[in-house]
Amino acid sequence: MNMPGTGYQPVPHDAAFRDALLAKPGVQKAFDALDEAYTALDALWAKEADDRLDAYKRGGLKAVALSAVTAKYPHLLSSAVGTSD
Repeated sequence: MNMPGTGYQPVPHDAAFRDALLAKPGVQKAFDALDEAYTALDALWAKEADDRLDAYKRGGLKAVALSAVTAKYPHLLSSAVGTSD
């Protein structure tokens, strides 16, 4: 099982550890509850993104060039966009 976006490559004992952990009472229920919370959060963010796009199309929001953002916040975005300090 590869964790997308992390570059993490599991080692053979990971599966055994996961199986042992999930065999404990209540652990699967806890993981399921977390999954439900993330699903709900993902739905909220998807609605927010759709609302922002609609507002942009109506002229209610303006676009800002990436260069303006990186100039204003270089310490936050330098590693995300591949620039150096």
